[in-house]
Amino acid sequence: MATQHGVTCGLRRILVGAYLLLIGLPVARADYIAEVKQGAHRGYLYIGKHMTKWQGSTDWAYGDFILRDDMATMYFIRLTKSRDQQGNPAGPSGAEAQARLAETRKRLESGGSILPSEAAPVQPGGRAHYETRVVPYAAVTTRRQLSYDRAMQMKSMILAHATTFDGLVMVEAYLSGQPTWAKTSETAVIAGKECTKYRVVMSPIFTADVWTADLGSGYGAGSMFDKVFDLYRGGVRPLSALHDIPGFPLKITADYRDIFGQGVSQYAYEVLSLTETDLDEKEFGPRPGSRVYDGPYPGMEEE
Repeated sequence: MATQHGVTCGLRRILVGAYLLLIGLPVARADYIAEVKQGAHRGYLYIGKHMTKWQGSTDWAYGDFILRDDMATMYFIRLTKSRDQQGNPAGPSGAEAQARLAETRKRLESGGSILPSEAAPVQPGGRAHYETRVVPYAAVTTRRQLSYDRAMQMKSMILAHATTFDGLVMVEAYLSGQPTWAKTSETAVIAGKECTKYRVVMSPIFTADVWTADLGSGYGAGSMFDKVFDLYRGGVRPLSALHDIPGFPLKITADYRDIFGQGVSQYAYEVLSLTETDLDEKEFGPRPGSRVYDGPYPGMEEE
C-alpha cells in the first residue's frame, strides 16, 4: 500500500506541474543562488544541475569561474579595465559599487532574484568588456602531476638518505590521494537548510568537516567542487571525496598539511544565504558578448 501511495503522489505532482505549465502559472524552481564566504572573501555561488559558477568569492586573481561536471572545459571570466571614449573607467565608483552590492545582497536575502549584470554594473556612457578564458579540464591533471612528481622525488631522497622516515609517512599519504569519509550523528541548520555533518580524513595530512544539505537530484558537489580551493595547484585533492558524499556542501572547514614544508593550510567555506531560482543554462557558459579564447590554466603562464 505504501508503494502504491508513493506512485499515486508522484503522478499527482507530475499532473499538477503539467497543469500549471498549461495555464501559465510558475512551476517550483530548482536552481539556487547562494551568498557565500570563502576565507575572508564574500561572493555568490550559482548552483545548477551538475554545474556551479563562482562569482567574487575566491582568493585568487583571475576573476570568476565556472565548473561543469562534464569535465571537458572550465571557464574563467573577468572584467577587463577598458575605458570609454572620454577616458572614464567602465564601471561604478567605489561608493556606488558598494551601494549596488548592498542592494543585491538585500534582494537575495529577501528571496528576490539576481541578474548577472548586477555583479558588475556599468555607468551610463561606459561599456563593460569581458573576456572568457576556456581551459581544458585536462589542465587540472597536468597541474596536479607537477606536485605528484615533486612528491615522488622527495620519497626517493628520503629513502636514499634519511635516517628516520617520519616524513615518508606524509609523502606516501599524499601520493595515495585516498581519503576516507564517514557520516556523523551531528546536524545543523545552515542557510535555512537541514544539514548533516561528514568527516573526511586522509591521515596524517588532511582532515575536514563537511555539512551537506539535500538540494534535490543532481545538486551535489559533483566531480569539480574540490578544484575551488587551492586552485593554482589543481585544487585540494582529498576533497575529491565530496563527489561521493550525499548532498551539496553548505559548509566546509579543512586543515591540509603541506608536505613540501609550507606548514598547514586552512580552508573555510560557508553558504550564508540560499535562494531558489530558475537559472538559464547560459549562465554556466562564456559570458555573451565577451572575448572568448583558449588559454592556459591560471598560474602556468609564469612557469
